[in-house]
Amino acid sequence: MLGPMKQVLLIAAMMLAGTLGASAACPAPLAGSTPEVLAANQQRLICLQRDVEAEAAYRAQDARLRALQQQFATQDLQRRFDALPRYQPPPRF
Repeated sequence: MLGPMKQVLLIAAMMLAGTLGASAACPAPLAGSTPEVLAANQQRLICLQRDVEAEAAYRAQDARLRALQQQFATQDLQRRFDALPRYQPPPRF
C-alpha cells in the first residue's frame, strides 16, 4: 500500500494531468470591423480568458501541491529528529 505522501502526490499528479489537456487552441485575431469579425474576435477573447483562467487554476494547484510536499518533508524531518537518541550528560563525581 502507498504511504500517505505518495497517495497525495499521485492524486495531485492525476488532477494536474487532467487540466493540462483542457487548454484549447484559440483562433488567430481577424482584421476588419464587420459584425462577423467583431463577433469572432470577441469569441477569441473569451477563449483566451478561459485559457488564462485554466492556467491560473493549474498554478494554484501546483502551489498547493508544493506546500503539501514541503509540509510532508518538514514532518518527516521532525519525526526523524524526534527519533534521535537524547543526549545524556555523564554523571557527576
